[in-house]
Parts: sequence; C-alpha cells; structure tokens
Amino acid sequence: MICKSSNFSLADCTFEALSKSNLNSFATLCVTNDPLMKEGQQKRISFLHRKMAQNLWGFIAYDGGGNIAGFMDALPIEHAPQGIQGEDIYVIQCINVRDDMQGKGLGKELIRRAVERSSDRSGLAVIAYDDPERKPAGFFTHIGFTELQQNGPVRLLWIPNQPMPEPQLSWRRNKNTDNAEVTGKNIRIELVTNDFCPYSFRMGKIITRLFASASKTVQIMMRRPEEKPLWRRLDIFPNLYVNDQLKSIWALNEEEVRILLDGMIPLPTKTVVEKSHKDGRSGGSRHNAEKAKR
Repeated sequence: MICKSSNFSLADCTFEALSKSNLNSFATLCVTNDPLMKEGQQKRISFLHRKMAQNLWGFIAYDGGGNIAGFMDALPIEHAPQGIQGEDIYVIQCINVRDDMQGKGLGKELIRRAVERSSDRSGLAVIAYDDPERKPAGFFTHIGFTELQQNGPVRLLWIPNQPMPEPQLSWRRNKNTDNAEVTGKNIRIELVTNDFCPYSFRMGKIITRLFASASKTVQIMMRRPEEKPLWRRLDIFPNLYVNDQLKSIWALNEEEVRILLDGMIPLPTKTVVEKSHKDGRSGGSRHNAEKAKR
C-alpha cells in the first residue's frame, strides 16, 4: 500500500536506476484499478523489457517507507516513438511523480539525474504541452530546458550538452481538415496507439468495443507509431483520426469518446463498463503524476 502521508520529503527519498529487476515496479505507479488498465500494464511491462535492449534507462524514486514516489525514463532518439527529427540525443518518455510527493522538488531531482545521465550524448529532449496536467512545458522551462518549437498544444524542449543541430518536431497538422466536419455513411477511425502507455491501450479497447456492432459502417484501424510515417507520430499519446482528420491527441475514456464523436458517428447505447478516473489518469491520458510540480 502506498503511504499518502505528506510528511515524506525529498530528503527521505532514495533513487535506483531502472533495471530488468525493477521494471515491474516501475510500471505500477500510474495504473488505476480499471481492468483495462491492468491489461495495458502488462503490455507496458513487455514494452519496457523490449526497450531495455535498445538502451532504455531511467530512475525510480522511493519514499522513506520504501514505496514508489516517482520515476522517469528515456530512450535514444532512434528508438523513441515520438515524432522528433534529430540525432545523438536522448528523449524523455515519461516522468511521473506521486500526488502527495508533488511540489517537493522530486520531479526536478529526477530530471537533474536524467541530464547528468545523458552526458554521453549531445542533449536531452522532451515533448511537453501547454496544459498544466499533461507533462507541462512550464515545468521543463523552469528547470532549464529551452523551447525549440511549438505546434498547437505541443512543445519541443531540450537541454543541449554540446553545440549541435537542434532537433525538430517532425509531426505536422493539415490545418485545412483538422476541424472539418466528417460526413458520409462509411467512417474510418484510425487510432495511432502504442504499448508503452496503459491509457493508450485502454482507449483502443474502448473504441473497439464501442463500435463492435457497427462494423458495416465504421472501419477501425489500430496503428503503432512505428507503422506510421515519422511526421505523423506524436509523443506516446494516441492520435485519433476520423477519415484522416485529426480529432484528438489525448487518451480518452468512453464518455470523452462519445462526446467527441457525438453527431459525427451513430453511437450505440452505452455498453462499455468503465469507471471515470477523473483524478487518476496519470499514464498516457491526463498524466496525473506527470504534472511533476516543482
């Protein structure tokens, strides 16, 4: 059981490098009791084990009671799923700080260790957002990252270790169709998802179940980032397209999917049993712990 006491401080924390022996623990902090999340967690653990062979690294922080208080991890850019063009840098995949440990400097300490660990390459990059609940860009700029590019809510930031060409966002939107109305009897839903994030997996399951009875009019395609052109990848979040029009870059629960597609696609009556985790979507969706408050 995780102790939610606010008495723990950064000074009480101990840190451990990510390894095969602690990967299972590493994958638990942002998972809720939703059955779909538990299934997604297993996908995530398998993903992490595969990526260890591609130089995945990171740190886990434990509070004074030995419970996981936070973690971060990174990959070489050539193995990262994000839509970033560049070379010889590491890309932060996730940073997650437990609710009661936020605001105590733990996120900053995890990044400090990451910057130190990244010294064998030319820099450390991250895709962040202008949303305070989703890997907020303000947190990274506050601790020394430089913003390189912005595309809508998406921001690319980095800390260089030596002079080199700056990385760039390779993902772009078609501004003429992003918000266009979807019409016609035949609808194609494409979800670019991944195994890294349990929330991404959950969203794929929700959409598949939601439209299982409408297979004649709705075509559902599930893609992984590596199956899409580099310019169409965006962080670890799902990219939801309807008839090639980008509709969401966030992992959604069933209620949010229904709201988004209401009036666009005939929706069946509610059949997916899902509890709304308003304050617990820390993985690929709301990144509750990824707020990483200072």
